[in-house]
Amino acid sequence: MTKQNEGQETVLPIPHHGIEGMRQLDYACVHLKVPKTGKPWLDELITESLRNEMAGRAMQGILCNNQVDSAKLQYAKMVYKIADAMISTGKGE
Repeated sequence: MTKQNEGQETVLPIPHHGIEGMRQLDYACVHLKVPKTGKPWLDELITESLRNEMAGRAMQGILCNNQVDSAKLQYAKMVYKIADAMISTGKGE
């Protein structure tokens, strides 16, 4: 990690990922899946990644409880609604 002049942000050199000079805030937001970078395109990607992860976890919970029948598409839609609700709640909506 390198620190620039006082008053400027800390920048992480991450050459092994092909990203030069990623802001420390961006790096943390990506890895913690918190869409608060201030960059709309990056926040949208983080939110979509979080949504997919939450939907996957909801599906795992359904499958572990043997609540699966022939309406698999219905479950797929339901887990994304659960994920969307979790994200909205996390935003304080």
